Amino acid sequence: IYIRPLVRNRRVHFFSTYFFSKLLDTGPHGTQTPSYKFDEVKRWGDRLSNGILGVKELIIPINHRNVHWLCLKVSMANKSVMLWDSSGVKESNQLYLNTMLRYLKDKFRDTSPQEDADDWIAQWTTLDDSANCPRQYNGYDCGVFTIVNMTLLVGGVQR
Repeated sequence: IYIRPLVRNRRVHFFSTYFFSKLLDTGPHGTQTPSYKFDEVKRWGDRLSNGILGVKELIIPINHRNVHWLCLKVSMANKSVMLWDSSGVKESNQLYLNTMLRYLKDKFRDTSPQEDADDWIAQWTTLDDSANCPRQYNGYDCGVFTIVNMTLLVGGVQR
C-alpha cells in the first residue's frame, strides 16, 4: 500500500501490514492465541522526526487471522483510536482497539519514562466505527475495502 504522496506534509504515518502481525502474534497461520509482543515493534517509527507519538495520525492495516483485512486510525490530537472493518462491528475487534491502546501506553512509557503512562492513556478513547464505513457484502473484497477505508480516513471522511 503506497498512499504517501496523497498525505505529504500532513504528519500522517502508515505502518506496514506487518506491524500488527508482529505486535499481536497469532502464529504463522493466524490460528494461535494472540500474544502481545511490544519488543517486536518497539523501534518502529523511531526514525520519524518527532517519533511515532509526534505524528498527527497513524493508519494501520490489520490482517485478522490471515483471512480478513481491517484498519485502525490513531489520532494523537484527539487521543482516540478508531477501527473500521468492512464486514461490520464485531466483538472480536475490541482486541485490536485494546492492543493499540496498550502499544501506545508502552510506547509513551518507553519514550517518556518520567511521565505517568497510566494517567496519559486514561485520556484516550476507542471506537469500533465499523457501522459507519463502506461495507462489503461478500467474503473476498476486504483488502480493497481496507485500502478505500484507509484513504477515506486520511482524507478526513467519517460517517
